[in-house]
Amino acid sequence: MQVSSQSRPVENIFYSCRVIEKDAQVDIKHWQAYLDQHLQLDSLAMDTIPRGIYNITVVFLIDKKGCLTEVKALNDPGYGLGNRVIKVISGYEQWIPAERNGRKVRAYRKQVVTIIAEKGECKESAEFIL
Repeated sequence: MQVSSQSRPVENIFYSCRVIEKDAQVDIKHWQAYLDQHLQLDSLAMDTIPRGIYNITVVFLIDKKGCLTEVKALNDPGYGLGNRVIKVISGYEQWIPAERNGRKVRAYRKQVVTIIAEKGECKESAEFIL
């Protein structure tokens, strides 16, 4: 009996996989209202921040339970603004986790917050980037 050690090359085999994804979700109107309400700066903060436009970009992870983790400011203009934005975003607990093929998965998000400091008042706006 003789055993051949030759192996046949596998022909071109293609596998097809259907991936069904559902991104992490949040009620955008509620999220915007939450940021507007909680990013208000008091008069003491306004007195210490020079007039100008400050953009803070924050990235965060939405875990399998919908909780925010790994919240980081990619840029911090100073004056405590970066820490304040991180604290406010970390406090929001109404995310619905992302899904992939029916299983809950983690998802990263990016949020840009713009703070316009003018004499006697402060305006905030937030732009959500997927």
